[in-house]
Amino acid sequence: MDLITRHNVVVAMDNDTVRSVSAEALPLTQQGTSHGPCKGGNFPQKSLAVLLGLGQFGVCRIVIRDEAAATGVERFVGPLRSIIIFDKSDLSTDGEAGVFYPGQAWRDFLLRLSDFTDTDPQINRYRSCTYVPSDEQGCTECVRSCPTGAQAMSVPTPEGRYSSQIANQQHRFWEGKLQFDFGRCLDERSQMATMFPEWSCARCLTSCAAQGKRRASTVDDYQQKMRELSLHGSD
Repeated sequence: MDLITRHNVVVAMDNDTVRSVSAEALPLTQQGTSHGPCKGGNFPQKSLAVLLGLGQFGVCRIVIRDEAAATGVERFVGPLRSIIIFDKSDLSTDGEAGVFYPGQAWRDFLLRLSDFTDTDPQINRYRSCTYVPSDEQGCTECVRSCPTGAQAMSVPTPEGRYSSQIANQQHRFWEGKLQFDFGRCLDERSQMATMFPEWSCARCLTSCAAQGKRRASTVDDYQQKMRELSLHGSD
């Protein structure tokens, strides 16, 4: 509410608003689960939380925020909602007043960061998600905790290659990017919902938060990279 002024309009993007925006702004042929501003949570790397550097996109499609603490690295995860702000002021791209503008250099960096087929150590060092190993064994908690195999069928190997079983499913790739195996995930959720109407699977999220590996160096490296690339906001 503090964001609302005489000159600003703030819209919370709940499910009803997303549907309304889709209906008004997109042609009928491009509406639905495969198009539009919302991908049903499958691609939160497009969310404001990630675009503005508040969190990172993990291999399990969870947005992670790691922070340094006296006892090590604390991890924060959870569902996301975005806010759209309509502001008449000129767009700030120089970092003044603490405003971070996600310029082209930053967006290119995020695309590499969320592409887990890119195992280059020079990009992997900035990942809070430790699925791709560095000096240690890679973390696979989210994949191992998934009872349906949806996670295993939605990620490359820690070496950055897709299994032959995944590679043969070309219908699941769009512009070279693998879509989440939502069908496998939904099968179990639908079955369980017949017994427990409020039931929802969150095994990958909870295992990542509770047991996922952390890299202390990533917290500082990521923040430093964000400050460095924010200087290219006007690109």
